[in-house]
Amino acid sequence: GMSTYLSPVRAATTSGVPLELSSRGAPVGRMGMSTYLVARFGTEVIRRRGKQDVVHDSFEPQYHQAFEFSATLPGPASVRITVMEAGTMVDEEVGYVDIDLEDRWFSPAWRALEVKPIERRSIRRDNAVTIQGALELWTEVIPAAEVSIRPLAQIGLPDPEPFELRLLVFETVFLRKNGRVRATDAYVSASLHGHDGAISKTYDTEVHANVMDGAAVFNWRFLFQLTLPLASRRSLEGLYISLQVWDRRLLDNNKLIAGAVLDIARLCRDGWLARAWLKERQVGLPMERRGRRRFSVPLVQGGGAAEQDPNDAGELQVSLEIMPADVAKELRAGPGREAPNRFPVLPEPERTNTLQFTERLQTIVREEVQGAVVDGTQRVIEGQVAWGKRQLTPVRQRIIAVAICCISVSFCCVVLLQIMANILIVDISLELVDLRLEGHINNITT
Repeated sequence: GMSTYLSPVRAATTSGVPLELSSRGAPVGRMGMSTYLVARFGTEVIRRRGKQDVVHDSFEPQYHQAFEFSATLPGPASVRITVMEAGTMVDEEVGYVDIDLEDRWFSPAWRALEVKPIERRSIRRDNAVTIQGALELWTEVIPAAEVSIRPLAQIGLPDPEPFELRLLVFETVFLRKNGRVRATDAYVSASLHGHDGAISKTYDTEVHANVMDGAAVFNWRFLFQLTLPLASRRSLEGLYISLQVWDRRLLDNNKLIAGAVLDIARLCRDGWLARAWLKERQVGLPMERRGRRRFSVPLVQGGGAAEQDPNDAGELQVSLEIMPADVAKELRAGPGREAPNRFPVLPEPERTNTLQFTERLQTIVREEVQGAVVDGTQRVIEGQVAWGKRQLTPVRQRIIAVAICCISVSFCCVVLLQIMANILIVDISLELVDLRLEGHINNITT
């Protein structure tokens, strides 16, 4: 047969291995596993358990390792990649993936591919009912004569780089509170989140007081710092910016009006891939790349009934772009409207949709009274319903049913007695009439 080489096999998991943790005795709240790879081809074993090879505390480990073996085809042609958990005393197998080289080498379609496809293979374990996760890899089978001109590629992750996200919040459009346009003291809060939780703290705009028509104007810049690439693709897919519109209260806790989630996974991925181009041209990559960079984010409220959609609470006008930190230093801009206020310049808002203090106070009092009446009525109704449910237990329902039956029977008995009494009275009356007639006839004959 032909003497061939397998070069390389790259493995990188995209979904973790948490499916068997409960049966394997893992403590509750465990955040990840420390794992490494072992590759076997025939009697040859490559064990990657060095300090740099073990991926610690992750259900989504990124290995980016290559393995190379010498093989003769046809012949033994199965490579097994095993995921091992690194223990304190004993290492334990998580699962394995088998790669059949002959299926690939003797497939004309596969050999015709200049770039071999990345495969997503299920990780299995003997005597396990469910799969243990997934492994992403590709395989190359190279003739021996070509090995010297096709060296083993380095597939390690590039060094992470800092990036900056710039979110501009302009204004709300037809902002609705509990389904209606109401007077509010509105402000917007924003925070950056990933798959594992918050990445940044929460930042707030200034307050637009006395908004009456649902159009709160802010012209505010949020700056978020982020390092790319993240630890895993799943984490990248979980990236989002949380946007919330609040109503400031002077004598009570601020009340959430509506919110939205802005998915930024694609923007961050594109920004990472285009980082060299962005640095060369000293520009940022906008999320909206057609026409104006401004776009609308639909707002969703927690309750109430809006005029068009039960969860529709208006829109928030924003723009968003990502840029490498080096570009952000050259195009420096301050948070909010602080200096340097540029890229773009955010003007002071022109706010003409406000009320005078007395009118605003009257509106607040009226809305609070209406809200209190509605809330109070709803609580009373809910209380009565709950009381009724507590009172009408199954035993009491049966007792009530028996009582109703007894009352019905008693009522029927009373009606029957009344009818019988009436019949008796009629009979007695007829007998008396007969007696009187008989006496009257006797008197006449005598």
